[in-house]
Amino acid sequence: MFALPAVTSLIVLNLVAACSPDQTAAFSASSSAHDPAPAVALHTFARDDSRGGVTSRVRVLRYGNRSETVVGDTLLRGSGRVWRIREDVELSPAGRLERARVCLEAGEGAPSLVREVRLDAACGVWSIRDASGEVSGRLPAQISWAYASLFGDVAPELAAATPMGAWVTLRAAEANDAVLMIDSQAGVHAVASDQLLIADGARRWVVLGDEAIEADADFVREASRQQSASSAVARQRRASTRASL
Repeated sequence: MFALPAVTSLIVLNLVAACSPDQTAAFSASSSAHDPAPAVALHTFARDDSRGGVTSRVRVLRYGNRSETVVGDTLLRGSGRVWRIREDVELSPAGRLERARVCLEAGEGAPSLVREVRLDAACGVWSIRDASGEVSGRLPAQISWAYASLFGDVAPELAAATPMGAWVTLRAAEANDAVLMIDSQAGVHAVASDQLLIADGARRWVVLGDEAIEADADFVREASRQQSASSAVARQRRASTRASL
């Protein structure tokens, strides 16, 4: 089983370069071969919990062939610190992750880059950059990729998946029977899609760790900790376990 390299365990706050909005826009522009006028949807999430305040803003560009470019900005405040996660992903018409660029920054005003993760799932290549340098490697490209928490080893408040991470996981689970999950703490492991995507009638949830995140046809909704979600997850997992016996 592949595990992310030791460089991912570093906590570094003093890089000069950061993932600027211009860089993010340039990354999105690399897929300009899409339809010229995609449908655009904006989603905003805000909550306060034991990890502190979290605000996420997501912009979804959905093209006629069902491919998507999704750009997100998540601001987290906890333990006297301010973190920002910038995400830019491209999804294929089938829902598979093609490319992703995810950056963690620290501080406000002129934030410093803590870590940058690039996933080129179409080519089976990943890279990680931080103050110690850059490392890269390969993973199987035949299976759908998704990411949960890429920065949970840096601080506890970063352990939860962002709305974009949940959406990438949902689309990946819809595209294949198994998903290659990438996590800074759990490493890289294949997970059966029916363990990640739970349907209960007209409702469905993305299951990442202890969180069951409700989703509709357009995007994920707020993380749900209601008993109904937990019951649906438990029933589906029991059914999956019986089916595998």
